[in-house]
This record gives sequence, structure tokens and C-alpha cells, in this order.
Amino acid sequence: MSYDVFVSCKSEDYQLGQEVYDFLTESGLSVFMADAELRKRGKSEYGKVINEALESSEHFILLASKAEYASSPYVEEEWQIFLEEKRSGRKHGNILTILKDIDVATLPIPLRRHQSFKFSEYNGTLDYLWPKRRSSREESHTLIEGVEIIKVEPEPNTLVDGIEIIKVEPEPEPKPKPEPKPASEQKPEPKSSKKDAVVKFTVNGVSFEMVRVDGGTFAMGNQRRDEDGTRAKAAHQVSLANYYIGKFVVTQALWKAVMDGAWAKLLGINANPSQFKGNNRPVENVSWVDCQKFIKRLNKLTGKNFRLPSEAEWEYAARGGQKGLDYEYAGSNNIDKVAWHADNSSGKTHAVGLKKSNELGLYDMSGNVDEWCQDYRSKYKLSSLANPAEQEANSFRVIRGGNFSRYSDYCLVTHRNFARAKTRSMIGLRLCLSE
Repeated sequence: MSYDVFVSCKSEDYQLGQEVYDFLTESGLSVFMADAELRKRGKSEYGKVINEALESSEHFILLASKAEYASSPYVEEEWQIFLEEKRSGRKHGNILTILKDIDVATLPIPLRRHQSFKFSEYNGTLDYLWPKRRSSREESHTLIEGVEIIKVEPEPNTLVDGIEIIKVEPEPEPKPKPEPKPASEQKPEPKSSKKDAVVKFTVNGVSFEMVRVDGGTFAMGNQRRDEDGTRAKAAHQVSLANYYIGKFVVTQALWKAVMDGAWAKLLGINANPSQFKGNNRPVENVSWVDCQKFIKRLNKLTGKNFRLPSEAEWEYAARGGQKGLDYEYAGSNNIDKVAWHADNSSGKTHAVGLKKSNELGLYDMSGNVDEWCQDYRSKYKLSSLANPAEQEANSFRVIRGGNFSRYSDYCLVTHRNFARAKTRSMIGLRLCLSE
């Protein structure tokens, strides 16, 4: 049997390894992880199984919560075998490390030059575990339990086997403007609403704005054609009622205004958990569970019923609602105009609203930070839906939009991703409010 990934960890880290194993397998990858029972069977049987698994695995992950675990007898033997296979040219996959509470500088020297992840951010390993992307803009897509997986290359400006990978793309060609249709064929402009297009709220001296989104019906999912000319199966019709959505993602200033020190301590979360500090920067490093606590407190302060957007509401708003011009990213086909991503962010978040908005006047819906949605991860239902709500419960919640460290494909308005509800990573939130 062949494997996409070989996961190596000391028996003391087996529970951590099992979490990573579950995540990777639920993402559609085939994974081998040596358990304690296998290591008890004796050197000869262990060696046979491990050598066969290493030989048939494309990528290798080392997981460790203590520096010395990387040099323990079984673990060191496993990564040394894989590393030797790479050096000899017999393997071309990636070696990745996932570290909990230790620094990459404490690892054995041969492992330090390979891409490393904090344990809280292990979902980022998916970027390195899919086969190489096609160079064409018609990338290869696949659906795993209804989640669109876009195959990607290693992050730009990182080391893979000691070689610096630098991604260079040509300037995107502007799309030709369509010929104007005869007046008889032109669609009438959407009727303007009598309700306020933008509503402002203030909490403990910090203001934020919610933009009205007129409901409608749209094709949710990927509409780009496959090589054989057929439409991607994920596309399906969704109808939504009117609602309001945040003009910006929640900033650190707003998070702190709601979660003042006493309340944050009472609720067991950080008053400002963000890695990249700045009042006008997005709050990040917050879990879906943290967001629910924040929203509950915000509703107490405002008397409103704020919530996270459904995945359908998020995509409809990112596409520009009734005003949408069918852009690939939220507001443009040129990602640099509307998003902070791996090629222009300098490896950090930026203050909200510095890039161009989309057709509804919403900012940063592509890039900067990922955004939590209310929904559980689920398969797309290909029949028409009206105001789709949460699907069957499972371990993962949907995240959308991509972040500053992601490739452009992750920032597409159609791209789906997911994480466990307690994951704290480069994920923030955008508020939603029913009309």
C-alpha cells in the first residue's frame, strides 16, 4: 500500500499524533503512523513494516513536544531513513515538522532547514502535502466530502531541502470588457432598499459598521470549467434573505472593547490573543468557540443578535451580492488589488481597509485573515437551497477567505477550508446580523 504521508512521533506524543492523523485522513490523505504496539513487536517486525511504509510514503511529518523526542531511537531512525531517500534522489516529497511548545532551533540540525509548524497551526501542512499544481490557471480540483481541495505548491520564499522556493507569476491579464447588450436584453438594476445601506454601532467607545446585503439567488461553488468542458459538480443554486455583514473583519480594538480584561478572564480567553498586534489589524488566533463567547458578550452589550455568517451568506457577500461582477477574488480578478496574501504581505497581517473593497463596499474578504463561518463542514447539496443553515454535526467548522500566508488559490471566493472548532490560528471573524 502507498501512503501520502508518514507521521512519526514518540509514544509520549501519540495523542497529539492521533489528532494530526485524524485531521489528515479526514482531509482525504492516506496516512501511516507507527503506534506503540508496533514498536513492541520487536526490531525485526517493526523494521520490516516501517521500511515498507517509509518507502511507499510521499511526504514525512515529524511531531514532537520535546526537543529530545526528535532524537529518540525509533523517531530518529524514521526521519533519517526518509532524509537519506531524499538525498539520494529517490524521493521528492516534503519533510515537515509539527512542534508543540518547542522551537525549531532545538531540533537536530538536518531537520531545522525544513518547513516547521506550531501544533496549533498544523492545518497549514495541507499546503505542502498535495501533489504539485498545474502551471495553468485551470488548476486541478477534487471534492472530498464536498470540500473543494485545490492542489498547491510549497509557500513562496521558504526552504524545501535547502532550496529557496520563490514564486513568480506574470501580471494577470485584464479581462476584456463585454460588449454592451441591447437595452431590451439588459437586466434592470436591483431596486434600492429603503433600509439603511450601512448601520453603525458603538461599543465602549469603539465603532463598527454593518453593510446591508439584499438577498437573492446565486450559483454557490466553483463555476470554472474542467478540462473536459463540464461544470464543477460543487456549483448549486442558493437563495438568501436580506441580512447585514461586517464592513471589516473584527479588529483588535473591537475585540478588546467587548472582551475587556475582567470578562476575558471570566470567559477563559485572551483579551487580545492576536500574534500581530495593532488596534486596526484583524483579531486572529481565535477559535470558533472563542468567537461564540465574544458574540454572546457583544449581544449583551448591544441588545442585538449578532452571529457568524453562514457559509452561503459569506460567499454571496464576497461575490458582491446582487451587484457582483463574477470576480475570482472579492472585488477583482487581480488579487493584489483586494487582498494581502503570500506574495505581498511580508508574512504578517495588515490594518483592515487598506485594499480595494468589493462591489458591496466590504473589505479584506479575500486574504489578510481566514474567517470563521457558523456552519459545520459538510458536502454541498447539489439541489437548490433557501437560506441553508448548519448541516450535520461533526468535528470541523468552515473557514473562508484565505490569509496573508496563503497562495492566491486559497483566497478565491469559492474556496472552502475547515478547522476544528477549538483551533487557534490565523483565523478571525466577520459579524453577521439578520434583518
